[in-house]
Amino acid sequence: AGTSCDQCDVLPHLVAAVLSPSHTEVVVTFDAPTNMAAHAPFTLVACSDVFEGPLSSLQCSWTDRQTFVLYDAVTIRSNDTLSLRSDVVRAASLIVPGCEFASGSIGVTAQGPAPSPAFFVSGPHRIASCDVLKLIVEVTSGSGGSQPVSVSWSLEGTTGNEVLDAFVVN
Repeated sequence: AGTSCDQCDVLPHLVAAVLSPSHTEVVVTFDAPTNMAAHAPFTLVACSDVFEGPLSSLQCSWTDRQTFVLYDAVTIRSNDTLSLRSDVVRAASLIVPGCEFASGSIGVTAQGPAPSPAFFVSGPHRIASCDVLKLIVEVTSGSGGSQPVSVSWSLEGTTGNEVLDAFVVN
């Protein structure tokens, strides 16, 4: 005789996959303690050890028996789906023959919108009249999670070349 569905209800189920406020981590929670896919807590492992799909470049760890965190997960967006590998996550203690491994998928949710990027602009304070003005722009925080950052610039002043003239050494 086969295993009944009621017996397999002891397996852990995915209950949430939530993007952090910075949209750089995903915290996945289970409704019951797991075997942590045979990993020690706080040990970095490839996310693909637990989830299917192209996650091998992402590092993850179990923070406790019910919580798995995907780090530097900027390629994962709200509404993406995470699917458990069918051969790694078990209940922490009880194993029912015929339903040893947890399975399932869950949609990723966000706690809020991706943060707006902040920029740092550096360059010379003054240049000679024939020199080229070169500015360096860096994103310092809030890269917007997985959203590409695009920037456009303009120089404006109250008269003609007032802003450019402020850089030129006479």
